[in-house]
Amino acid sequence: MRQKGKKPMSVKFLDAKISEHRPAGSYPGDKYINVKEAAALLRLSEISIRRLLWKKKLTRYKAGGRTLLRQSQVMGLIHEA
Repeated sequence: MRQKGKKPMSVKFLDAKISEHRPAGSYPGDKYINVKEAAALLRLSEISIRRLLWKKKLTRYKAGGRTLLRQSQVMGLIHEA
């Protein structure tokens, strides 16, 4: 629930905050996607993506209440298969 007077965080702001703490192996142009977008990209269910996160096959980045994934890492799963 949003507090009165507080604006929701924009995607641009979230990308800037995440890039401040950019993990090793990522590059500056890396995009972040949410679980729903990752599921659509891989043609899996959202539950399957969450299982991959739980098994540490994907890395989770939390921004506020959102779970974000690096798009390049998600695309890497396609190439592994």
